[in-house]
Amino acid sequence: MLQEYSWHNEEYFPKNNKYQCPPIESSELNGFLYRFQMKESPTINDFEVATCKSYFREKNKNHDTVLCQGSGLSSFLSYSDAQKSLKRLHANSPGMRKKFKYIGATKVTPDDGLINKTPSSNTTNHHTYWCKKGSDLLSNTKTKEI
Repeated sequence: MLQEYSWHNEEYFPKNNKYQCPPIESSELNGFLYRFQMKESPTINDFEVATCKSYFREKNKNHDTVLCQGSGLSSFLSYSDAQKSLKRLHANSPGMRKKFKYIGATKVTPDDGLINKTPSSNTTNHHTYWCKKGSDLLSNTKTKEI
C-alpha cells in the first residue's frame, strides 16, 4: 500500500530494499501535528528535514532507521507534548533556545501523509510524519503561543 505514493524527500530514503520507508506500521492521521518553528509565521524552512543536509546523510549512511526518520518531519500529536519537549530542549541547549521559539499547529488529512511514533529518551511522545508530494502543509499551519 505505501509503495503507491510519492513522498517529499524520497530521494533521501534508505536505499536498502529490505527496509521500507515510511515504515509499514505508520498510519494515517486526520487531525493536527504540532511542530517547532523558527519564526512567528511559518516558513518553508520549518519543513526542511535532516536528510537534506549532506553531512547527516554521510554520517548515517548505514543506519536505515535514522535515515528514514530524518526524511520525515519531527512532530507531536498534542500541543502540551510539543510544549514540554520544547521547554526541555531549551533547558538543555542554548542554541535551540535561539532557533526554535514557536510551535506550529498543522492540520493534516489522510491524503497528506503518514505518521509513526518515534520516541527517544528525551521525548517519549515524539512522532515522525512523512509528507506525500503535493501536500501543502505550510498553508495549513497556524502558530500557537508557547
